[in-house]
Amino acid sequence: MAGVHAQPVPLAVDERQILASLAEHALEPAGERLVLAARHGGSGRGAADCLRDVIEEAEALARIFEAAQDGSIDVADPLVRTWLGRRRDALLALLRDDRAALYDSLAARHATAEASVEPAIAQRWRLVDEDLEELALVARLLSDALDEG
Repeated sequence: MAGVHAQPVPLAVDERQILASLAEHALEPAGERLVLAARHGGSGRGAADCLRDVIEEAEALARIFEAAQDGSIDVADPLVRTWLGRRRDALLALLRDDRAALYDSLAARHATAEASVEPAIAQRWRLVDEDLEELALVARLLSDALDEG
C-alpha cells in the first residue's frame, strides 16, 4: 500500500519467493489465533484485542503477498515494518533452536556410531540454511527501511 512516504524496495526473484514463503508460514498461526479468539467468545476486551491483532497481521500478510507478487515492498509501511521485525525475531529464535538441535545431534553421533543420525543432521542443516536465507532478506529490508528513514 503506497503512501505519501513510500519506500519501495525492489525484490529479486529469489527474494520474492522467500518473502512469499515467509508469509505462507505465518498464515496458519494467524488463523489459529483467530479460531482461538472465536472459541473464547466475542465478549470482553481480551477477545477484541486479539481480533484486532489478528486483523492487523492479516492486513500485513496481504501486503507481504502483494509485495512478493509485485516484486517491490514498501519498507516505510508501519504494518510491513512491524511484520518484518517480528519475522526477524522469530527467525533468530528458530536459528537458536536449530543450532541447539544440531549440537545435540552431533553429540549423539559422537556418542554412538549410528548412521541413522546422519539424515537428521542433514535435514537440520537444510532448515538452518532456509532460516538464514529468510533472515538475510528480512535484515536487508529492515536495513533499507532504516537507511531511508
